[in-house]
Amino acid sequence: MNDRIIMFAAMGLATLLFTGCASTPPESGLPQGLDTMRCGQARIEFIWRPEARKLDLTLDGKTRRMVPVKSATGARFEVPTNEKNYFWNHGETAQLQIDGELYPQCVDPGGLEMPFTASGNEPFWRVEVVPGQLWLEVVDEPVVAMSWELQEKRRSSRIIKAEDQLRQLELRAGRQLCRDSMTGMPHPYQVQLFLNGKMHQGCGGSPQQLIRGIDWHVTDLRGLPVVTDHEPRLRFADEGRLGGNAGCNDFTGVYELSGEGVRPTVRASTIKACSDNVMEQERQFLQMLGKVVRFDISGSGELLLLTGDGDRLVAVREP
Repeated sequence: MNDRIIMFAAMGLATLLFTGCASTPPESGLPQGLDTMRCGQARIEFIWRPEARKLDLTLDGKTRRMVPVKSATGARFEVPTNEKNYFWNHGETAQLQIDGELYPQCVDPGGLEMPFTASGNEPFWRVEVVPGQLWLEVVDEPVVAMSWELQEKRRSSRIIKAEDQLRQLELRAGRQLCRDSMTGMPHPYQVQLFLNGKMHQGCGGSPQQLIRGIDWHVTDLRGLPVVTDHEPRLRFADEGRLGGNAGCNDFTGVYELSGEGVRPTVRASTIKACSDNVMEQERQFLQMLGKVVRFDISGSGELLLLTGDGDRLVAVREP
């Protein structure tokens, strides 16, 4: 069994140990007053009302009242009329499912998703972090497991430290767009690894955090604005599901998110007819979407879907 297999097997065991098996009071550990988290690009607000034993959770301007339910760990809340709508808080991270969609892992501002992965190049390094333990991999050396502790908690970043007889490690991860120096793939965290005092730059976090959780509204096709009131929109959902509207017709499909890019595929659509200019725009949109091979995020937060032949779709949050 090689070092990488051992590392991931141990990481799975550590995650199971973290989730635990003892029943926890649902309200245990909840902050007092209003709190916020980011679930991908979605932002949620929630407040625990102990006098009523209710949790009010607001997403996209809509507030859902949830009640506490028993759970093996953390604090789980469900909508009384629909147990599939739930919020499961684990401190700095949480799970959220609304209307059949499991959102990306919700994270406190500055917090780290778990497990958290960071890596860099020249020389290659990689760190996998789960609660209480991390695995360090550097080029030409075996994978090393180390215990870690939180050194500093800031508004938009975390600093963790670990050490053994041969190494002193400090990992600084801040919530800021970062592009892999070899592939150009965007990630949600900029990371600095200090290993025995030497600094290594890299990126961290899952790229899905940058594209999931909201509807994206297309504003630009090949540099030209889209037809007013017929803007295509798309949503990257859980389990690789893709959906949206092409300007006239609704569509569904799938997407594949890899270490180097994203590849959407439309599989079905409705067959409604619209005006000629809208139908032409729809044709171009679907054609371009099928050619997308990677994505980027602009300085102003726009989603850029880039094709292999140099074209691009520009999309924004709901206007």
